[in-house]
Amino acid sequence: MSSQIEYSQAGIASIDSLAKALSLTSIDLVKLANNASNLYRISKQIEKEDGSKRVVYDALSPLKVVLSTFRKRIIDKAVLPEHISAGKKGKSYIDNAEVHAGSKGLLSEDIKNFFPQVSSKSVFEAFKYLYKMSPEVAEVAALLCTKDGHLVQGSSVSGSLANVIFYAKEPLLVDSLKHLGFRYTRYYDDVHISHETDDFSRNIGELRTKVYGLFLSQGLQPHRTAKKSHYANGSRQMTVHGIITNNAKIKPNPKMVSDTRAMLFQMERLLETDYTIDSVVSLYRSIRGKIQTLKAQGSKKSDGQLRTLNSLIQKVDEGKAKKFVRKVRKVKTRKEYNKFSSKLAVLKKINVKVMRVIKTESDLAKKSFKA
Repeated sequence: MSSQIEYSQAGIASIDSLAKALSLTSIDLVKLANNASNLYRISKQIEKEDGSKRVVYDALSPLKVVLSTFRKRIIDKAVLPEHISAGKKGKSYIDNAEVHAGSKGLLSEDIKNFFPQVSSKSVFEAFKYLYKMSPEVAEVAALLCTKDGHLVQGSSVSGSLANVIFYAKEPLLVDSLKHLGFRYTRYYDDVHISHETDDFSRNIGELRTKVYGLFLSQGLQPHRTAKKSHYANGSRQMTVHGIITNNAKIKPNPKMVSDTRAMLFQMERLLETDYTIDSVVSLYRSIRGKIQTLKAQGSKKSDGQLRTLNSLIQKVDEGKAKKFVRKVRKVKTRKEYNKFSSKLAVLKKINVKVMRVIKTESDLAKKSFKA
């Protein structure tokens, strides 16, 4: 399979053509692009391990709708090569980790402060050369897709554009490494290089030089901390996204297994208190999500943990559950019903009697929406 990003659609030569593709007038497109930086709100701020904050944005209307259309009709028409699994339908970080299963050596590198460091210049060049847009169109497209001169986390186009910014130089690196028996993947800003038969500790300096050169070609800085930039061989634990890759089959990190076990114990203790149904449902969902993740990561204990979780939910007080179910009568809209119904789906696991009450109350609620 080619390591090149392939874009077979015709290029866009005029503002009018881009506007038509986005269901806008040319005047509205240019106006929106020039004002795009002002059409974001901070969605959340996540504190990172170093104490700094990762700011996540949400695009506002009408920019949000236009960016979604742009991504679907143009940006995501680029066919990504095998070494990029981020953002691909049916693929996840687990597929990325599986590439490196059974490694004898693994080098991990990371880009510092990734999205805010991807400049509008890099985005412009991707639109001009990869997507074959005229300079005039590429400039408007870059303005439309960036805030204050760079990509932002949370925008619907940022992930897709982050995937393609190394379109020119990354294939050369991938092919040269493949020729030497190395396996290379990039999951947004996480780069992993492994070898199935070789402990390549003697080559780390050379490999880092090549990877850092790739980053610097787009003005991006490597994350040089020991946690983000490190090499491990088969005598130590090798992980990709926290998944252990030492053996031919991936395994979850033991800490995640023990954390899930601790949460099951937490559920057991909660059910011995004067709990609320909301607290039980919330904890159940969190535990189930972790169990599903463990199963996807190859855990042999996940099936047993799920059985334990479902046996615990059956200990919920039947009367308390039925009383909670009847709150559905107060729901006024379809949106509110759907949100409440997702909680009821958990309570169905208590017993048949609760399940019947849920069905009766839900049917009555749905009839009120049809009236």
